[in-house]
Amino acid sequence: MANCVEIGWRLGRAHWGRGYAREAAQACLDWAWADLDVAVVAAMTVRANTASRTLMERLGMVRDVGPDFDHPRVRDGSPLRSHILYRISRPATASEAPRSG
Repeated sequence: MANCVEIGWRLGRAHWGRGYAREAAQACLDWAWADLDVAVVAAMTVRANTASRTLMERLGMVRDVGPDFDHPRVRDGSPLRSHILYRISRPATASEAPRSG
């Protein structure tokens, strides 16, 4: 996808549920809108990763059903092979960027 960047996160299990991923992802979005000339920020996750999907939705990202894909570096039959894509478009102004706590 042209004029787009991807954000992502990976935390050790001991750090789950503490808001770190949300804080880091929101900081990445804020930085992208302020410092990059991109129209869209994307994120992908394993289909079964409901925590990441929920976080993407809290950030204001929307699932883009068309580009669902099997990750080419994950073996056939693995539950980690099927991936889904979320996107968020640049807000009209920086003050319109989603920010919720």
